[in-house]
Amino acid sequence: MRWTARRPTTRYTPPPTTLPSLSLTFSQEEVKYFIGAVTKQVIERYLLRDLAADTISLMLIGEMTDDEIALVAAEPEETTHMRNSLESRKATLGDGQETFKSAWLVQVGAARAGLAR
Repeated sequence: MRWTARRPTTRYTPPPTTLPSLSLTFSQEEVKYFIGAVTKQVIERYLLRDLAADTISLMLIGEMTDDEIALVAAEPEETTHMRNSLESRKATLGDGQETFKSAWLVQVGAARAGLAR
């Protein structure tokens, strides 16, 4: 007996809804890609075009006067005043803490001296 390979009598054909849905899915992905590419091009062309010229650079800072640099870099006067006030309060509280520590050490030393008698 001789064995021979059998050829399939029917070929696989996908259900009719599979091919259109694949085509539709592919088209939807292509549309998303196209919209993203166009959006990127528009943003780069119209919104970022003058960004380099409008950005502060070393060349621009080098051309500024000292007053212009101080104006750009300075913080509001209210902030400076608030910082100075808070630093003053911190120094006062630090001095009070040192005074308290020294008074406490004197008290502890006196108590220990009284116990040693």
